[in-house]
Amino acid sequence: MNGREWEFVKRMCRYDPNSRISIDAVVCYIMAVTNGTAAASSNAARLFAKLEDMHGDIKLTHDQIHAALLTDKQQVVVSRKKLPTDQEPVVEKSCANRGDLVRQAPILQKYVPAAAYPLEEDEGGNSSPAENDMMEEKTPVDTKADLEPAGTKQNVSACSDHSSVPLLFQRLSSDGTTSQQKEKLLLDLLRVCATNSNHVQVYKTKGIPVLTSLVREGETFLSQLYALHGLSWLTFSFSKLRESEFESLLGCVREPTHTEMLSLLHELQSDDDEVKERAALQCSCMATGGAGDALRRVGVLPLLVGLLENGTANQKLWATEALVTLASDSDENCVAITCAGAIPPLVGLLRSGTDMHKQEAAYALGNLAANNDENRAKIAREGAIPPMVEFVKSVADAQNQWAVYALGSLALNNEENRVLIAQEGAIRPLVKVLRVGTRAQKQWSAYTLGNLAHSDANREEITLEGAIAPLIELLRTGTAMQKQRAAFALGNLACGNNTTADFDGAILPLVDLVRMGSNTQKEDAAYTLGNLAANNDAIRAKIGRQGAIAPLVKILKTGGGEQKQWAALALRCLAHDNDFNRVAIVEEGAIEPLAAMMEEGTEEQKDEAARALEHLVVKENDATTNVHSPPNYDSADGVLTSRSNLTERECSGHCRSKHNGNRAGECYPAFSQAHEAGH
Repeated sequence: MNGREWEFVKRMCRYDPNSRISIDAVVCYIMAVTNGTAAASSNAARLFAKLEDMHGDIKLTHDQIHAALLTDKQQVVVSRKKLPTDQEPVVEKSCANRGDLVRQAPILQKYVPAAAYPLEEDEGGNSSPAENDMMEEKTPVDTKADLEPAGTKQNVSACSDHSSVPLLFQRLSSDGTTSQQKEKLLLDLLRVCATNSNHVQVYKTKGIPVLTSLVREGETFLSQLYALHGLSWLTFSFSKLRESEFESLLGCVREPTHTEMLSLLHELQSDDDEVKERAALQCSCMATGGAGDALRRVGVLPLLVGLLENGTANQKLWATEALVTLASDSDENCVAITCAGAIPPLVGLLRSGTDMHKQEAAYALGNLAANNDENRAKIAREGAIPPMVEFVKSVADAQNQWAVYALGSLALNNEENRVLIAQEGAIRPLVKVLRVGTRAQKQWSAYTLGNLAHSDANREEITLEGAIAPLIELLRTGTAMQKQRAAFALGNLACGNNTTADFDGAILPLVDLVRMGSNTQKEDAAYTLGNLAANNDAIRAKIGRQGAIAPLVKILKTGGGEQKQWAALALRCLAHDNDFNRVAIVEEGAIEPLAAMMEEGTEEQKDEAARALEHLVVKENDATTNVHSPPNYDSADGVLTSRSNLTERECSGHCRSKHNGNRAGECYPAFSQAHEAGH
């Protein structure tokens, strides 16, 4: 007996039943150290004989172990696959294997009950897909009973005991483990981690360095791919690995060959459920590795959709996860997935699947809706919104993160969906998530509430439910992405809102974002400052006093695209009926870049620039002093003149829709923004 076996025996023989390793874990361990049925039986017999000699209280007989291993092993262990020899192809005949964030992030991309498994947050504030991505986490089932709906065949069951994860990592870290054994152990690890609790065990077991090393130095393609896929969960669902680090690891894994892809396609059509399940899992892994477009071209999408409709519980789970990442890769993939008929079975899983199925189905639907108006409408017509809202209400842990995200995608540019989501009672639980959720939950809740706030009635309800205070807190202390989402949501909530006290605490952090934030943060913060200034004299004056004018003018001069448009909006609103702000704006040099925008900008930029200049130009008989006309524009001609009062069109503010671009990761996923000017 070696040292590892001896340590395991001691844990098996502890007097306290609560600290003694469970029988399931014993069987998992035995299977992990054996190779083949005959070897399993022989080794189990030898190990059991040693256990009998040492401890008389063990209640499992040799015959019971033998029976479990030989006649009913599907009930207690993960399925095995043929290990290729060194001379065989890297991808065996029976298998090939952003998530966005996104990429798993819209692609956003996976969880564990937050209360039961609190995780420390990285200082870097990694949340979901990249900063400009619109989507960002997942959840498997905790037990076999949870994973297997009534009446569904369960062909492979993951060993759910937490102790199996440390044991797998112990073997993966051993110098005596061969490359082919590591490949098998990594496949077993992915299957064991079909539950959120075991995802957390990977983190608690310090598994990230082990998996990172295997991605960088793995000796087989599948070992690298499996390890990368495991890290994708920890990146996009738990924010335990920075997305930049994950992206660097992607470069360590080669692309699958065409032969490997064809082998995978063949296995998805196998009559063997275990082979099909493994192939579905490997599809998800290959998509994580960046082969999404190649998988679509080779023809896997109809087969994955077929598994959604007729597969076993585990086949449905891995097929759904594969579609999550494929949908985050490209708009072309989203169209192909929809054409293959994926939406109805995904909505079916959302209604009657396990919590893990619901989580992944919501994620996939969110990615399909993120960039496609037709898909948003179709998903709603299939009846996805009521079960999605119910999932947000009924699941208190991080498992509902992707449902929160999906509701935001469905609310984008679709007033009917916004109304239905609110009618189903989503706003109150979304505000609750905003207060007490995980990092990613808060981020996506802010995103979804921001899109819902495009509707007047929703805006009022969101405010009454108390969303403004937690949004301001995110703006002050949140991660970079949380700040961006909070700024966007506050901008839509500020549209037409005259309650100054509610938004008072947002001004300084918004000014900080305009001054030092990322490009997208500057854009959202400028937009929000403009809406705040549009409706209230006191806030308008305070924004000017707190230093917003200089960085806004700088954006006019050096910013890009929509940044300039929203900076012009903010300056126009700040200049209205406020001489101090007018003078400061002119002295900072805003006239020249505004005039340039009128000549060279987009139609939206020209409109905002013209309206801003109207408030910086003074008629000769105006009592206001120290304000100048722009070059090449004559204030006497009446075209550009200041007004004593803004019209409703000018002062009501704008309300924008937040668009999730490259889902995510999700992945992972860059998020563009679409706006609707509320005139």
